[in-house]
Amino acid sequence: MMALFKYIILRDLEGVERPLVFDRDLQHSHVLPEHTIAVSAGHGVLCEGRLHVPEIGSETLHLDPRPQDRVLLEQFLGLTRSAAVTPERSCCVPRQMTGLL
Repeated sequence: MMALFKYIILRDLEGVERPLVFDRDLQHSHVLPEHTIAVSAGHGVLCEGRLHVPEIGSETLHLDPRPQDRVLLEQFLGLTRSAAVTPERSCCVPRQMTGLL
């Protein structure tokens, strides 16, 4: 089973960053809470317990994903680091699928 989603990484006033994860059919700019600081945004694929974060950002927020976003998302989703998908282990995300994100 595969789940496609979008996310925004928000930074609070203390500098703590937290992910906001939402349905891929929504636009990033429509779910960004007012008076918040968005530091990055992107797309995610969860497949067979593995997380893949492609280098596809948000057109509506003009933000890109960062390498550290994956760690925040893994913690939020309760995934272990060993379940993370590295580029060579991205079996769930064929090249032709990136257009679906």
